Amino acid sequence: MAISGGMTWIPRAVVATSAYAHQIGVGEADALVFAAAIQEIEVRFDMNALLQITTVREYEQVNGADYRLITARIFPTDFDVGCTAVVVAFKQANALYRITFQSALVEAGIISVPYRSIVRAL
Repeated sequence: MAISGGMTWIPRAVVATSAYAHQIGVGEADALVFAAAIQEIEVRFDMNALLQITTVREYEQVNGADYRLITARIFPTDFDVGCTAVVVAFKQANALYRITFQSALVEAGIISVPYRSIVRAL
């Protein structure tokens, strides 16, 4: 679906809000997984409730089974001082895409990480 922008067509964006339940352990866990499509994705995670250093990774599926790491950033050290949000953006090229979280230490309990996603078909 698209909207007219004068002489060009601008794809309509779908905005959603939800929360990721970050687990107690130190294993890497999927925060979000996007099915294969041709689209632009932006996700804004509110990291304010996380108590431990957390690695945020992005992966793209390459051959129907295997994933390749695209980025890995550590929150809060790889972000501006005082930053309490992580924004990831990706142009998906018809392959599965996933975002994972991994705490450096065991969290006190399951933590709700609110997020807002914006997805626009290309």
